Amino acid sequence: MDEISDLINQYHLTSTQISSAVIVFSITFSFLLQLVIAWVWKKTHSQLSYSRSFIPTLVIMGILATVILMVIRNNIVGAIALLGALSLIRFRTIVKETRDTAFLFFALVIGVAVGMAHYAVAIIATAMISGIVFLLERLQISSLSTIGNFMLIFHAPHDFNTETLRTLLEEHTKTFSLLQARTLDNSTTQYSYSILLRNSEHVGRLLSLIKQDARVSHVEVVSGERTSHY
Repeated sequence: MDEISDLINQYHLTSTQISSAVIVFSITFSFLLQLVIAWVWKKTHSQLSYSRSFIPTLVIMGILATVILMVIRNNIVGAIALLGALSLIRFRTIVKETRDTAFLFFALVIGVAVGMAHYAVAIIATAMISGIVFLLERLQISSLSTIGNFMLIFHAPHDFNTETLRTLLEEHTKTFSLLQARTLDNSTTQYSYSILLRNSEHVGRLLSLIKQDARVSHVEVVSGERTSHY
């Protein structure tokens, strides 16, 4: 029996007890740091697409990482049980932005640090990484020149001849490309074009020329200044 006890103690197979005060403090502390990370994401988010569920997910994932680390800390049995439980979960949601993936990993790392009781590491890492994110956003390292870059969206019948529009776009744009053609109903298709105008001040003139075609409706132009992709 002594040998079995020594083996259990050697591999930390006994459950690790954490006081209620530490549990409450760790979860609350993690929650506050996750709010900081969510605020940084919101302040530096510059895409047109926006998921209202991403920020709550970011916060919850970080807190869950904290709880997980408190459960499995120095407890191999808990770690194996958790690994088996997580293997049953299948995540089907695709994160479109690689930047959002980085923020999810950011939240998880901070959650792990808090769960391991490395509070100083969690605070310093949150502050420094947030500062780096703001610095990169200010320097606009990943930004490309988008002057004159727009997205043209309009509705037209299914039998609409795009060659007429092509001639018009060739005259007023440097480059253009069809991004999407989506069927709205039995008779209408929505077209989305990426266009780079020769002169960005002539966008109103282009709209007027397109609207002259009676078959075209709901014409709108979206600025590409804050858009990296469609």
